[in-house]
Amino acid sequence: MTDIMHVEGLCIAFGGLKAVDGVSFTAERNKITTVIGPNGAGKTTLFNLISGALKPSGGRVIIKGKDVTGKGPAALQEAGLARSFQITNLFFEMTVRENLRLAAQRLEPVRQALLPLSVWSRSGRPCCLCADTVARRTRSPH
Repeated sequence: MTDIMHVEGLCIAFGGLKAVDGVSFTAERNKITTVIGPNGAGKTTLFNLISGALKPSGGRVIIKGKDVTGKGPAALQEAGLARSFQITNLFFEMTVRENLRLAAQRLEPVRQALLPLSVWSRSGRPCCLCADTVARRTRSPH
C-alpha cells in the first residue's frame, strides 16, 4: 500500500510536561489508522501538531511525500489534509440544507462568501452546489 501520511518523532512540551514525546506512525491509503489512549494522554495535542494548530518542537509530518511540518491549516489543506472536530454546532432553527450551505461557504472565495445568496444564482454558488449534493445523497427533504 501507499503511505499517505508519515509522522516521525513528533514532540512538544509545555514547560516541563512532555505532551507528545517522539510519536511516529504511518497512515496508508485505504487503511484505518487509529490513535487511542486515556484522557490526558496527548491525543488532541498530537492532532493539533499534525493539523498545524501547534508547531512541534521536534519531528516531522510528511503528507504524500511532502514535508508539511509546522505549516498552517491552509497549506495542509492544499496538501490534502482536512480536519473535522467532534463537537458540531448546528442551527436548529435552520433546515438541513441551510446548515450544509453555511458549512460549505468555506469553499467560496472570501470576497464572495459574504455576499447574499441572491447575488449568484442558487445553483451557481459553490456552497449551494455542495449543500444540494450532500442533501441529495442523504435524501434529506430540506
